[in-house]
Amino acid sequence: MRLLFCVYALLFSLVALAKTPSSDSLQFSKQGPLNFGLLVNNSKHTIYRSERLGDDGLEELEEYLTKKNLPFPKTIVHMNRHGFKKNFPFFSTFAIKEFELQRKYSFEYYHSFNYSYRTYLDGKNPYEPKEDIDGTKYLGKDGKKYFGVIEDNKKDGGIDALMRILNLILKAEGPVLFHCTGGRHRTGIVAIAIRYLQGDQWIFGEKREVKVGFFGSKMNLNPAQYEYYLHNKKNFRKENIEFIEEFYNDPLFGELEEAYQQSLNN
Repeated sequence: MRLLFCVYALLFSLVALAKTPSSDSLQFSKQGPLNFGLLVNNSKHTIYRSERLGDDGLEELEEYLTKKNLPFPKTIVHMNRHGFKKNFPFFSTFAIKEFELQRKYSFEYYHSFNYSYRTYLDGKNPYEPKEDIDGTKYLGKDGKKYFGVIEDNKKDGGIDALMRILNLILKAEGPVLFHCTGGRHRTGIVAIAIRYLQGDQWIFGEKREVKVGFFGSKMNLNPAQYEYYLHNKKNFRKENIEFIEEFYNDPLFGELEEAYQQSLNN
């Protein structure tokens, strides 16, 4: 009887092991131009990440996705305060271009100055946001004519914003792409949160030692953290790694995990 029990236990362990992907089988997302990455592509979710797009970037993205036989995003989420102003030093208007090209490319656009559903995220630690981005400092007259200006004297980009962004991405009908400016810090925070929601070997898989920072200090990174590093080798922020470890133990993370883990791993 004891022998039979041991045999069943061994078979159960082997089946469980077979269902758990090894670290070597994980598909890291650094795969294309524009700091692009495909995070999830299953029957429920198609989730992309990238750097800023603008008109040239949208064209390049369309060419790349067509070549890879992947669908163009139906939702695009921009999470930074830049891209709305021509004046020095914030002279780029890529976010305005993305807003203007929604109809041409048939996507819905969310951004930091969409006051009904704001998607600005603090790029270091959403638990301690530092900025109030309202007013004309970042928006400028170029963006003001589209989005207006509010003055609420509140800091933006906190944990409420992260939850808003994650729910938007994970509830999206059809393919969704999220980006900030460089596709590194804010994009990295959201991407690593999605990997932690997937769990398993993304968190507990084999760690890799990397050198980060100007002086090349060493860190051991799990697969989700290592993917963050692949998109962000030159400007690696330890604060982002520290943040995800804190968020992982937050009851809010547990709510997201319960709602989305199964569909993300489908």
